[in-house]
Amino acid sequence: MKESNCEFPVTSVRLCLNSLADFSGLICGVTLDRDIEFNGKDAFLYAISEAYNFIGQPQPMFVSKSFSKTPKTYDTYVGNPKRYFTAEEIHKRHGKEATCDLVMTGRKHAEWQGLVKDIDGSLRFRFESVFELISQI
Repeated sequence: MKESNCEFPVTSVRLCLNSLADFSGLICGVTLDRDIEFNGKDAFLYAISEAYNFIGQPQPMFVSKSFSKTPKTYDTYVGNPKRYFTAEEIHKRHGKEATCDLVMTGRKHAEWQGLVKDIDGSLRFRFESVFELISQI
């Protein structure tokens, strides 16, 4: 499959899956300052939430609650997130077993909405919930 040369939208992250059996890998993107590793579906869900909280869009439609004495705080909406990497740098990243791009379009009703693309830019599927995303990857 030929790699797409298009730019990465700020609400897009690359999923580099190293093991489909263990559901492990990393998340990277032009607006993330570092790779976010995950090992398992629960860790993946947490990692994606952290990534989009860092990016600042799309905004979650709920406020996270915490019993921690020093909860993490995030800016709300970020209209033009800072870019840490170029699209070319992200296009070079690949998982050992699978690679796809996740474009989050919304986070409404404590769910995620968006689409997943192959590395050539073609649409793999759309999703309206966390369950749909996990079950189709």
